[in-house]
Amino acid sequence: AWQQQKLEKERWKANAKLELEEMLPKATGREAQMEKKVARRQEAKEREASPDMGRLYGGGDIMGGDDSFAAAKARMQHSQQRRNQRQNVHREKVEDKADVARAREEARMAPFRALLAGGSITIPKREPN
Repeated sequence: AWQQQKLEKERWKANAKLELEEMLPKATGREAQMEKKVARRQEAKEREASPDMGRLYGGGDIMGGDDSFAAAKARMQHSQQRRNQRQNVHREKVEDKADVARAREEARMAPFRALLAGGSITIPKREPN
C-alpha cells in the first residue's frame, strides 16, 4: 500500500513539474544568461544598500575604523619583539654550530701544532728512481 502511495506521489510530482514547465517555460540560451546577469546585478545592489555592507564578522569595519593608533603601535611592537626573539634563537643556533666546527678544527690541527712546537720540520728529498 505504501509503495503504491509513493509511486503515485512521484508521478504527481513529475506531472506537476511538466505542467509548471508548460505554463512558465524556462529561458534558454542567451535569454537565460541575461536573466541571470540581471538577478546578480539586483543582488549586488541590495547588498550595497544594506547597512551591514561595511561590517566584518567579528565586529569592526572593513576600513579599519575601530582601531586606535595606540593599538596599532602595540601590535607593531609585539610583532617586532617576536621577530627579534626568532632572530636571537636563530643566531644562537648558528653560533653553536660555528663553535662545534671550531672545536672540531682545533682537534684536527692540534697534532700539527704539537709537531711544529718541537722545532722545524725537515722533509727528506725524494730519491730519483
